[in-house]
This record gives sequence, structure tokens and C-alpha cells, in this order.
Amino acid sequence: MNPPQLHCRQCGTTYPLTVLTKTCSRCNSVLFVSYDYDNVAKKLGNSKNESGLSGLWKYSDLLPPSGGPTISLGEGGTFLQRSNRLASACGVRTLYLKNETTNPTGSFIDRGVALEVSGAAALHVREFQCAPTGNLGASLAAYAARAGIGCKLYISPDINPGKLLQMIACDAQIKLGSIEPSEGAGCLWVSPADPYILEGEKTIAFEIREQLRSTSTSRIIVPMGTGGLITMLWKGVKELTTLGLAEEDEFQLVGTQATGCAPIVDAFEKGLSTVRRVPNMQTLAIDLKVALPPLGDTALDALRSSHGSALAVSDDEILEATRLLAKTEGIFAEPVSASTVAALKKMVQSKDIDPQEEVVCVITGAGLKDPSATSRLLERRRKVRFLVKRREERVEPAAIGETKTMILRLLDKGETYGYEIWKQLAKRGIKVKIPSVYQHLSELEVLELVERSKTLVIAGKPERHCYLLTAKGRETLALLERFRPL
Repeated sequence: MNPPQLHCRQCGTTYPLTVLTKTCSRCNSVLFVSYDYDNVAKKLGNSKNESGLSGLWKYSDLLPPSGGPTISLGEGGTFLQRSNRLASACGVRTLYLKNETTNPTGSFIDRGVALEVSGAAALHVREFQCAPTGNLGASLAAYAARAGIGCKLYISPDINPGKLLQMIACDAQIKLGSIEPSEGAGCLWVSPADPYILEGEKTIAFEIREQLRSTSTSRIIVPMGTGGLITMLWKGVKELTTLGLAEEDEFQLVGTQATGCAPIVDAFEKGLSTVRRVPNMQTLAIDLKVALPPLGDTALDALRSSHGSALAVSDDEILEATRLLAKTEGIFAEPVSASTVAALKKMVQSKDIDPQEEVVCVITGAGLKDPSATSRLLERRRKVRFLVKRREERVEPAAIGETKTMILRLLDKGETYGYEIWKQLAKRGIKVKIPSVYQHLSELEVLELVERSKTLVIAGKPERHCYLLTAKGRETLALLERFRPL
């Protein structure tokens, strides 16, 4: 059996498979993994999984080998949810949601990062570096922590605070700004166009094919940021076809972008073969803000080869779809995910999708990772907004809120204790109860942003714990001050 190898679709050059090889040395194009399909065991599509593996790793015969133990957090194997209430609201008969929010860090990208980190661990990589827009950074930080490998992330000020918190919690080194990729000496630069990361994403297509009971033509609606996900869904469909487990005409792909950043949609509508850079990007869906998608051209090929379509939706349409998805199906998605539901509604209204069609919307990431979008939803409800304002002392699950930030500021001035922090918070208009202050301090300890410096024992009174800001806490506070407008 011939081993998998890397293949350049642009010039045809092939390379031995390794996680360290990123792009073609001849034309600098993205590389894809190819397999000896004649010898791949035809396990896909069978209800019995003889390997005993689950989730992503069930498809190991069509994935690049790690070369060592797999680094896994339980990615893949996500639910395909029959969604009758949302279908009725959108005007279609049959609708499924491929719910990728249940992956370990709440995003579909976990599939690819698990492969990337597994391959890198086998090569004894000591540090990952990355300049992520959001989900990739949070996922890489988590899997790097799992593997015991260092992780350094170069981020921009518009990153979602919820994803930033995930990175901090997993002990990634956070740096402001961007740098040029600098691999070598045990360091691996990671990007969403890496071959291993891309290969993990195609398993969504494998699962959809297994989970759908019908064999009628289905529309699969998917967000397009880098263009990688829709490219790999089509690669997955073609591999199933090669193995005799599906037909290409069973699926039509629909790609969505935001009207404020839609380079792939624009190229598709104009009949172009190459995607052009967008000069100005304006959308709340951060993961859709990609001025020049690295896999834009292959995304165009996937759309056209599947006889699919592409369209852009506005931020208002995305927010409304976010609310509708949560209200009808109990899935709170981030804006980039809800763009698929917004697109479905729009296509039904314009009669580009027949109400009798079978549709799958890929929900790529969880909403609690994007508290800024949550705030936009709350702005529409005065009573809820008032309630949130009155309870600012409550811990936000996806971000370091105002109270924690103020505690960090107070500790930045020097060592102090809970009761004194409570008094200083009150002077600054933050009215919380003393137990809440200690709860905040406890949670900040878990994140390693503060530490207990000493315990004072005063006769007749309870012990008094003093706290200091850690080095990690000072770095985090600097980031929070930079992101204060968010």
C-alpha cells in the first residue's frame, strides 16, 4: 500500500507527507493530502466500526497518520440534529443542523488541530506559533496544552474576548501584533491552510453522509472565511465517491459570507476563477473577516463542481438568525455559524431553494465564545439589557468581565485582601457582595492571574488572605486594557 503524500493541485508536484511541509516549494500553493484509494479499506458508510475508534479517528484510513500516539480531546462524531421548528420558520420541509459546537473547544476546527498537533508531537515539536483570528487560536492552545507543547499566539485587538480567555486559560503565550512565520529549532508555525488541519475538516462530510438516512440530493450550507471548510467538504464527498460510498450529485454546496467581507461570493457571482482581495472589511462575524482567503480559489472550484451557489448575508440577518436558531432549536451559535441559517432563509425567500429540498446547515462554533455578539442581541431587549446592567457582578462564562478586570487593576497597584478590594470596588461604583469578591478571586486563581501571597491571622477574626497579581495576570490586564472598547 502506497503511503499518503502531499500533492500540489496547481503544478502537480508531490511531497512526502509531513506536518512540517506547508506549501509547494515551486509555486507556493496550498498542498493537499492524497491517498492510494484502491487500497484504502472500505470502512466508510458501514454501520459497524471494526477498528473500535470513534469520532474523528474512525476515519483513520483516510487521514494522515500521526506517526505516534494521537492527541485527542474527543473531537468529531457531532450530532446531526433534525430541526423541525427551525425548518418551519425558514420555510423548508427537511432541515438538519450539523452541530459542531459540541467539539472540545466549541468549534469545528478542533478536528484539524487534533491531527496537526498529533503529527507535530510525533516529530518532537517544542512550540507552536500562530496568528489566529479566533477559533484556531483557542483550539491550538487547548491541544498544545494536552500535548505538553508550548504555544505562542500573536493576536489582533479585534479578537473575540471569549476566545482570548480560552487561550489564556490553556496557558498560551499571548502577544499583540503579528510576525512573519519563523519555523525551525523545534518551532512550528500553524495556519488554517495547513494540510493536516484541512484533512480533519473533511470528516464533517463523512459524518453527514453516514448520518443522513435518505439518498436524495441535499444542500449543505457552510460558512466561508478562509475557504478551507467548503473546499474540504467537497474533497470528502469526492473521496466517498471514489470509494463507491456516495455520488457527487448527492450534494450541492452553498457557501456564505458577510456582505461586509465577501471576496469568494463576489468572484463566484462574476464568474472569476481567482478571488480578489477585499479592501475594507466590515462585519461582526470575526471569522468571516478574511480579506484574501488562502483557499478562495479551491472554494470556487468546490462551489462550481457541486453545482452549488454562494451568497452574502448582512450582519442584521446574521443576528436575527442567531436568535432564531437558539429560540427554535436550543443551539446558541456564534455569528459565523448562524450565517448559514440566514442564508437558508434568504434563499427560500428568493426561491433559490425549493421548500421540498433537504438542507443541512453546518453550525461551526458556539456563541458563548463571542460575547460581543451576545451584547448585540441583548441590545434589542431593554428589559434584559437592564437586568444585565444591574447584575454586572455576575461572572460571564466566556469573558473576563468588568468586575474581574477592576480587581486585576486594584491588585496591579499592590498586595491587598478581599475586604479591601470590596471597599475599593464600591468606591468605583461596582456594588457586589463580599462573597462575590472572593468568588471572583478564586476564579482568577484558577486562571493563574492572581495568587495568594500570605495569610493574616488576627485574634478573634477569620483568616485574611492577601493576593498579588501574577506575571500572567499583568500580561492579561495589559491585553484587557487594549481591548477595553470591546
